[in-house]
Amino acid sequence: DPTTLFGTGRLPSQDWRPGDTFCDSFNLWMDDPDLVDDPLPAPGTAYDLVLVVLDARTQAADWVATTPDGQPIATVRLGQAASPAGAQPLPDLPNPDVHFPGFARLAGAALQGAPAPGEAVTLQLGWQVQGSVSGAWSQFVHLYGPHGFVGVLADGPPRAGAYPLWAWQAGDQFADSWTFTLPEGLAPGRYSIRLGFYRPDSGERLPAAQGGQPAPDQSPAALTFTVE
Repeated sequence: DPTTLFGTGRLPSQDWRPGDTFCDSFNLWMDDPDLVDDPLPAPGTAYDLVLVVLDARTQAADWVATTPDGQPIATVRLGQAASPAGAQPLPDLPNPDVHFPGFARLAGAALQGAPAPGEAVTLQLGWQVQGSVSGAWSQFVHLYGPHGFVGVLADGPPRAGAYPLWAWQAGDQFADSWTFTLPEGLAPGRYSIRLGFYRPDSGERLPAAQGGQPAPDQSPAALTFTVE
C-alpha cells in the first residue's frame, strides 16, 4: 500500500497546468520490509494495482477520476501483480501423464466425491510449471461421454481467478481445484473429464500432449469414471 508524492515531491499538483504531461514511477514492494507487521502476500495470488489520489493534508480520497467525457470512474485499476506460488507440497494424486509442452505438467488429478448424475464433485489438480506464457488464458474443464462431448463443467482462470497463467513461473508447484455439479440424467457408460487452456479473445488453445502424443483438440483427459 505505497503512498508517495508526485515525482517523489518534485512535481506537486499545485504546479500542474492544463496540457502538462509527465511520467511518474516508483518501486512497488509485494512485501514491504518497512512494514514488518503487515501480512505476507498469499503465494500464487494476483493482486489488482489500484491508483488513488489523496489530499496531502487530510489524506481524503476526494479527487474523483473520470473518463474523457467526464463520467466518474469508481476504481482506477492500473493492472495486476502476482506473488509466485513457489514449490508447494502436492497431494498424492494419480498421474494422468499430461503435459503442456514448454509450459506446465499436470502432475496429478482426482475427483473428490461420488461421480454420479446430479452430484457435486471436486476436481483436484496438481501442477508443476516449467515455463511461462503471456496474454490472457482461461482454463476449461469439459465432460465427454460414450457419444462425445457432454458439456462444460468449469471455465475461467485457475485458482478461482486468483492465479492467472501469465503469473505462473518456472519452478512453481501448487494444487488447484474446481467444484462443479455433474449433469442430471447421465446415461450409463464411461466418461472422461478433459481440460486445457484457451484464449477467450481468439479461441486458440494451448498445445497439449498425453502419453507422449498430441492430445486431440488440445484437450487431454485428466481422469475417467463410470456411471452404472
